[in-house]
Amino acid sequence: RPVQSTGPPSRRLLDLEGLLRGLRGTAGIERDCEGEPRTRRRKQDTMDLDAATTHMEKDQEGEDASSDSILDYIATLEIKTTLYEDVFTAVSVFRSLPPLAQNVVMRMLWLPNGVKSDIIKAWFKPQLQTQTQQKVGNLSNRHLPNPHPHTMHRLERLNLLSYDDDNDTYNVEPKFRASLRKYILNDSPITQASHDKNPPDNKTIASHARKSWEKLLRFLIDNDEEDEMDTDTKGSRDEGLEKVLLFSGLIEKFEERTRITPKGFSFLFLPHRKQVWTFLLGYVKYISKLQGNKRVAEQDTLRMLFKLSHLSLGEGYPTKQLSDAERRVLMTLRPFGFVYQEKDSSSRYYPTALATSLASMEDTLRDTLGQTHGRIVVETTFRIVAYTVSEIQIKLLSKFVRMDYRLPNVVIGMLTKESVTKALRSGITASGILTYLEQYAHPSMKRNSRKGIALPKPVHDRIRGWQADRERLVTHPAVFLKDFTSVNEYEEVLERARELGGLLLENENRRWLFVTTDCMKKLKFSSR
Repeated sequence: RPVQSTGPPSRRLLDLEGLLRGLRGTAGIERDCEGEPRTRRRKQDTMDLDAATTHMEKDQEGEDASSDSILDYIATLEIKTTLYEDVFTAVSVFRSLPPLAQNVVMRMLWLPNGVKSDIIKAWFKPQLQTQTQQKVGNLSNRHLPNPHPHTMHRLERLNLLSYDDDNDTYNVEPKFRASLRKYILNDSPITQASHDKNPPDNKTIASHARKSWEKLLRFLIDNDEEDEMDTDTKGSRDEGLEKVLLFSGLIEKFEERTRITPKGFSFLFLPHRKQVWTFLLGYVKYISKLQGNKRVAEQDTLRMLFKLSHLSLGEGYPTKQLSDAERRVLMTLRPFGFVYQEKDSSSRYYPTALATSLASMEDTLRDTLGQTHGRIVVETTFRIVAYTVSEIQIKLLSKFVRMDYRLPNVVIGMLTKESVTKALRSGITASGILTYLEQYAHPSMKRNSRKGIALPKPVHDRIRGWQADRERLVTHPAVFLKDFTSVNEYEEVLERARELGGLLLENENRRWLFVTTDCMKKLKFSSR
């Protein structure tokens, strides 16, 4: 059925193409005219050992890093089905799904009845997993998960699919189905942009977003360097920003001031999109507590965020088209750089790249936030050469790099075991360091990259090795018991510790026992 676009130029058709991408076999399956599945040859079928290992490491890192994703947050809400009544929210959630989950939803979207679980399971291709595992071989603790149960579990958690026990079928959630169909058929409400005689240029809008985001990053870095802050910086703290960061878990109260948390350190080295969503989840929690009705506040805030993500960058939209709840959300988002207004009384608002890239895969967010950051060269000798004048980038590099020289437009340092270990102790992960270096890698490194990794393999492996060295030994609080009055007393305590499951180590000759602190509390209670 032809679709007529009445929205911003080419945006609606591009979005439709992205929605229908799931119909083109993203699960690695095509069907012939008789409906029988036939497999396609994928790039992974010819992966060598290193590429397969790297592929699995990225999948594992993606799972660890997605704990603050918007999907995980929506899955915990009681208002999921109510949210799906909004077309922009439904489409944004669909875009955030992995390709396999998108494929399942699109195959079931237009079906009148549910689909048997065995049929859905047949849509997945187990041969790909088996062949890759055979190439990887007997690597310890290395395995690819079965994609079918993981994908279905994710869709059920989000209430996108419901399971009927009696008929053993899956159905798409009715409200989500209706919203997605409206968007595809161009039957959804459209926010029209209005003409402005003197509109701000794109550079002004991008500068507002970049300065606001750099203010956030500088706030986190200053919390790590509290003693070095001057009096003016301490007195000019943004209380609203501080409260949002507290709700995000990026900073914490310590005595009479705030300090950055391990999660905050890790946040500094996340990709831009993950940074934005982590901050926004804290913002949603803050707004929910600020207002009386938590459910209504969460719903209004999320709907406005998803609505902004579907607007066009650089276009002005009249505030009179917004509801009272949306206007309140808009006013609180403006100081953080998600929208631009020349003054408080402006009748128009302009979404920035922070807002329009929330539910898309465009590079506008990276181009906006990374514009002032220079490029980094990582040599096989572990030397770092950063062509930058950004104070924020230099401070971030100093978290895991031993700085040796600083010139007007370049800084030179070295990746050492001491500098990286110090960063790991503060909460920064090896994945965060590698992601940051990849994100700002010099173009010459990317041109010469192999298997999609710009960093030299020795550097990549060594940083992960330093993290593995820290994780080989895990310390736990324990209690050392000795000087028992008799053999019987020693044996009674030993037997009791074994029953409680708190015995760590024993030395019968010297009558020494090492037990956990919890076990010691129970032993004291038993002796009374």
